[in-house]
Amino acid sequence: MQRNPIGDLGLESGQLDERVEPREQILRVAEIAPFPRNSTNDVPSTGFALDESESGLCLQLEAPVPVGVLLRITLRDFDGLTKREEIVRVAWCRARSGGRYNAGLEVAEETAEQRLCVQHAVRRSEIDIGRND
Repeated sequence: MQRNPIGDLGLESGQLDERVEPREQILRVAEIAPFPRNSTNDVPSTGFALDESESGLCLQLEAPVPVGVLLRITLRDFDGLTKREEIVRVAWCRARSGGRYNAGLEVAEETAEQRLCVQHAVRRSEIDIGRND
């Protein structure tokens, strides 16, 4: 029996035709955290990036994520080196077989207000890290 690669990704046939930029099929470890971080107790979850483009990516996850939320995504190669870090918005999330979920994420467009929020969060993180030394 031949497998349908589109079905394996959780996409409807024809959905790939709507994309305006190419997606690269990859397999990278993804660290996923809420953005902005709500508490110092927030622990990142992990998943796998299945494909990516400049404006988005598809992740395989253990639990569903709500559409519209912002996440901080860090993609790492299997050697642990960071390959990409983005703030993304969840565009869709679908249940897959085996209790897993696929989620389509789009890179969040930054407004001036969002850039200030990101800069403030980074500065706050650097201060928190400095306190642990």
